[in-house]
Amino acid sequence: MAERRMFSKAIIDSDAFLDMPTSTRLLYFDLSMRADDDGFVNGPKKIIRMTGASDDDLRILIAKNFIIPFDSGVIVIKHWKINNYIKKDRYKETIYKNEKAMLSENQNKEYILVPDGFQIGSIMDTDCIQTGSTLDTQVSIGKSKDSIGESKATATKVAELSPPKLTFGEFENVKLTQAELDKLNKRWKPEQVVSSIEDLSIYLKNTNKKYKSHYATLLNWLKKDYPENQQADEQPSKTTLIEEAWCRG
Repeated sequence: MAERRMFSKAIIDSDAFLDMPTSTRLLYFDLSMRADDDGFVNGPKKIIRMTGASDDDLRILIAKNFIIPFDSGVIVIKHWKINNYIKKDRYKETIYKNEKAMLSENQNKEYILVPDGFQIGSIMDTDCIQTGSTLDTQVSIGKSKDSIGESKATATKVAELSPPKLTFGEFENVKLTQAELDKLNKRWKPEQVVSSIEDLSIYLKNTNKKYKSHYATLLNWLKKDYPENQQADEQPSKTTLIEEAWCRG
């Protein structure tokens, strides 16, 4: 495994990176230095303890889309292949094959999660993901128009599939797509988004309440709790709901 790691100025000089707290940025460097040659890190919480960072720093990195977490506890540096180029004679493939199988790359060489059940095909951009069945029905020279129609129908079904939901919060019960998380981070500071996600996670755990959309719930809470960023609406804030939940016991 290569011992040296590199960092792209395009990433670490970006507003999204520089807007994060100093401790969060330092944790990003520490995680990257300890990642394997594919950008995977096992036991990030051990690194947090070693370096004096906090769990909130890790949550901010996830919320700001600088790392991708997996249910196994492993994480991967999203912009790993932008930051690093490793020569073949020094490269050692990650041992986290299952997690690697859940990833593909977009045209910018950023890691992206592939929806459950997909096989990684060719990627032209973030929205272009093909399954193995799509590849099997690709049109070759001499095939009939019926085959072309079947291939187009399969591609349409793939495009209509919903993006995967990621889990967040202390109890891993807050579900958001990456696009939903990105929208929240564009409108509020990452610390505010992380705080609201944690509050929602605790509230869901204590009340067993179900929401059709965690994104819509967080949107309402953030509008109410941070009026300097957004106009308040008529719905109760997360503070009110949590207090009511605790009172009910």
